[in-house]
Amino acid sequence: MTAGDAVLSTPTIPHGAVALRLHLFERPGVEVMHSLRPPWPRWVQRLYELEEAAEEGIDLERGEVTMGAALSATADRLKHRLDLLAWGVTALEELHWCCELHGDDIIAWRITARAAALEELEEAGVEGPLCSVCELDEHGRVRLFDGWEL
Repeated sequence: MTAGDAVLSTPTIPHGAVALRLHLFERPGVEVMHSLRPPWPRWVQRLYELEEAAEEGIDLERGEVTMGAALSATADRLKHRLDLLAWGVTALEELHWCCELHGDDIIAWRITARAAALEELEEAGVEGPLCSVCELDEHGRVRLFDGWEL
């Protein structure tokens, strides 16, 4: 099996396990578009406010930024996301969750009851931060899948 085959394979999640899906990236153009066009996250808006005086191509009232500024903001956002994912995956592994690459996502799974998994993630202080890189359920908590749902 090559590294490319591993990315395309479906993780084998045992019966009785719950899993969560951590998102790595969107397509490159989509990632840049999030920085190029409003609405921007508050921290990106502040970044552009700082750069607006120095760069004539940035006009926040009109929702315009330069491609260079958008690429810089995208790089910052991706670094922040990767740092969060690295921290979260490490924390999950320390809690004995198995983490596997699946396409453009990381699938983390563990054999346990759904309620026990949510309690463990909350008590460990992992659930809140992971909410920004995981799918959420109808209550705004990390969405846990049964292994066969992936």
